[in-house]
Amino acid sequence: GTVHTTMPFLVALEARPSSLGGNGLFAVNDIPAETKLWVMKPKEGDTVVPLKLSIENPPVLAENRVMAEEDMLKLSAERVLAVFWGGYAHEPSETWIELRDGGNFTNHSDDKWNCGSGFTDSPWDEEHFAKKDIKAGDEILDDYGGFAAAKVPWIVKMMEKTCPGRFEFERDNATPKGAQ
Repeated sequence: GTVHTTMPFLVALEARPSSLGGNGLFAVNDIPAETKLWVMKPKEGDTVVPLKLSIENPPVLAENRVMAEEDMLKLSAERVLAVFWGGYAHEPSETWIELRDGGNFTNHSDDKWNCGSGFTDSPWDEEHFAKKDIKAGDEILDDYGGFAAAKVPWIVKMMEKTCPGRFEFERDNATPKGAQ
């Protein structure tokens, strides 16, 4: 069903099963290049569009969290694992952004990415844009290599210890291929 809470999506998107595995985000309508897709916190003038969830056992969506090292140290090992797989490092603030708003359904592609962003000084000002024209039904894909978790020392150390699979992914994909 549709989630009727304040969500940070500015275009109509649907979360549904992805051919890449798991679930993904898909465009409901055509989206021109340079269209703002998502914001961390909606600003005055932003029109927020509810995310349509067409997945089994949909999660309860919530506001994203910006987490410092001390926040992560308070979590159970199982929770740390989930947080690392469901977010990205914000290099300028040396924090981890836990995506809980549906943005966590965005899948990775080395070569078929169609969205991205640059880092802002504050994680609360993050925005995401279509980098190419996106057709209705296309999956929203990002190049995770641009998030650079490998550049935040406390995240590298904690991720290597608690989430080796994500650590290896970050290490192997630390050079963006153009999405950012």
